[in-house]
Amino acid sequence: MNTAGQRGVRRRPLMIGLLGLLGLGAVTGLALEVPRILSVRPNGPYEELLSGFHDLDAPIVVGHAALTRMPRFEPGEAASRLRKRMGRKSLSQAVRDDADENHMTEVVGWVLPEALVTICALAAIDG
Repeated sequence: MNTAGQRGVRRRPLMIGLLGLLGLGAVTGLALEVPRILSVRPNGPYEELLSGFHDLDAPIVVGHAALTRMPRFEPGEAASRLRKRMGRKSLSQAVRDDADENHMTEVVGWVLPEALVTICALAAIDG
């Protein structure tokens, strides 16, 4: 029985719907943020070089593969050379420069810029 005075939205279903949307938003936010919070973060002597990565899991895997082909890899020396080459450039710019200048190396079938391979190797050693 609906009269002219009761045409609006009822309060209880509206509040339940709004709370449901709020809960859905909270769950979505947690689902998106928890992996970022729990991911491996750079920490150590090469922290500033590794800070270009949001997550170190993939670079560590690539680094371990690269290290198998670089038996005489000296992390301190490599980091020093890389810092000098990069200067104030970002990781992405250093990688682009290596690609432009054909400074590439092969790691398990992938041809990658040398700066990226060096940083991944440092991540594998540091991580």
